[in-house]
Amino acid sequence: MAGRQKNDTTIQFLIYSFIGLLIFSIVIFSILGIYMSQKSRKAVYKVGEIYMSGMNEQMSRHFETVIKLRFDQVSGIVSVVSTDNNDKEALYEELIYRAQVRDFDYLALCSAEGDFQTLYGRSIQPLNPEPFVEALLQGEQRVAVGVDSAGNEVVLFGVDAAYPMSNGDRSTGLIAAVPLEYITDFLSLEGEGQLMYYHIIRPDGSFVIQNPNTELWYLFEQLQKQLDSTANDSSEEHSLQKFGAALKDHKEYAGIFEVNGEKRQIYGISLPYSEWYLVSVMPYTILDNAIHNLGSQRIF
Repeated sequence: MAGRQKNDTTIQFLIYSFIGLLIFSIVIFSILGIYMSQKSRKAVYKVGEIYMSGMNEQMSRHFETVIKLRFDQVSGIVSVVSTDNNDKEALYEELIYRAQVRDFDYLALCSAEGDFQTLYGRSIQPLNPEPFVEALLQGEQRVAVGVDSAGNEVVLFGVDAAYPMSNGDRSTGLIAAVPLEYITDFLSLEGEGQLMYYHIIRPDGSFVIQNPNTELWYLFEQLQKQLDSTANDSSEEHSLQKFGAALKDHKEYAGIFEVNGEKRQIYGISLPYSEWYLVSVMPYTILDNAIHNLGSQRIF
């Protein structure tokens, strides 16, 4: 009888020990699962940031290569057409011919005051003329977005050139231009079904090129207001302040913003030959799905 009671006590002890061990294991693995989920989330977001950084860097180099090709073409016109030719009619005809064979749709001379003399195509004007003309006065090459007299958006390529103008002054730059689609097409900025989408903005937060996706337009409006005012201490305002500082300093920026209850990861990089800033956007749902799949695989 005593031996039976001893066996029952031993069995109860083993049962309680097993239950305790099971509960302990469940708690430990739950804590481990939460910890690993958090680590996975951070790791996946870090991978997303690295991916976006690489894509922006690649896009920036592609932009530089293609834009430099166009600048070389405009500089090529200046190198073969002498600025000392006082026969304006013959000079303008030569400039127009050189521009046409290089597939430019517009050609103009720009004065030091920012006045444009149209030589070929419709009259054109940069949307933000001050930094464009200032760059030309400094002898720099500069790309800008503008409009023609019909309201069509164009891309302007300006290089230093001192040709005689019809009013008797000397130009500060030769300006050639093509339709805006030249940039949107080669950068695929408006393509559908992409993992990321892109905007190009100025240091003040205004758009150069808007992607058809409108979800972040409000954010950029707030960014423009923030750049003109004192930021608050809220998390969103602080993020906007850091974003605005990166824009002004032409530095790379990575951040997370919430739009309509959903998070978006953005990455920005300065573009060469311009004051522009390329901003890529990746929906968080893509990263969340990756994390969910990792969690499911860990559980099962």
